[in-house]
Amino acid sequence: LSQKYEKKIDLNNIYNANQKNVLIIGNSFANDLFVGLKINNNKFKQFNFHFLESQIRCIPSYIKIYINDLCYKSRDKFKNLYQNEFLQLLVNIDKIIIYSRYYETDIEKLGEILDHLKSVYNKKIIIVNNQPLFTGRNRFGTIYWYFLDDFVFENKRIPTKYEIYDLEKKYFTNLENNFFKIQKKNKEIQKIANSKNIEVIDLYNFFCNEKYKRCRFFTNDNELIFRDYGHFTLEGLNFFLESELFKIINKLN
Repeated sequence: LSQKYEKKIDLNNIYNANQKNVLIIGNSFANDLFVGLKINNNKFKQFNFHFLESQIRCIPSYIKIYINDLCYKSRDKFKNLYQNEFLQLLVNIDKIIIYSRYYETDIEKLGEILDHLKSVYNKKIIIVNNQPLFTGRNRFGTIYWYFLDDFVFENKRIPTKYEIYDLEKKYFTNLENNFFKIQKKNKEIQKIANSKNIEVIDLYNFFCNEKYKRCRFFTNDNELIFRDYGHFTLEGLNFFLESELFKIINKLN
């Protein structure tokens, strides 16, 4: 989303002492959240949002806890461009949001990273858990072909309310059985957060209902929520933020 909106909004990481400065750390999923918050910044002008693109497991390399060989390439690029600015920003910011598509190696390092950020920098931290991730298949030149695509291709229309219900159950079954293992990882993230007394923004349960075994793929206006296996469309991100935005902001206050 940042490439699409970089000319329309200010995505620069410029510290502002007159606002509460919030640093979002994570990969491309976190970048989407950052862009969404920037787009909606007129609703909460007291906040200034910053973004650092990083896999969570690489954060220790950036803040000089230790060097992770797997992060050398990104760390060297980051070090040349941003590291001193980032370390200074860590001193000045008020809050940190950690959000990613979490890999097992990220979760293994998460507790240690949280301890360091809290003890050394004394910052309030909020974690955003994994959102739903789905596996598609290769068809017509795209690997992101899903149940909704099958339905529209075969019926030449969008599904009815009851057909959406059935498709949502298929999406949930896909999520429950695919290799992303989102449910297991989110339980691990919640356990770590609880042990550190850190709040979690629950993306997963906003879109998926464990009781009824359904995952949403449409907004209330029948617009796509995801543009691929899990990244938001702008409409999907706004759908989430319109409902949850002020809950997020209250956690930041």
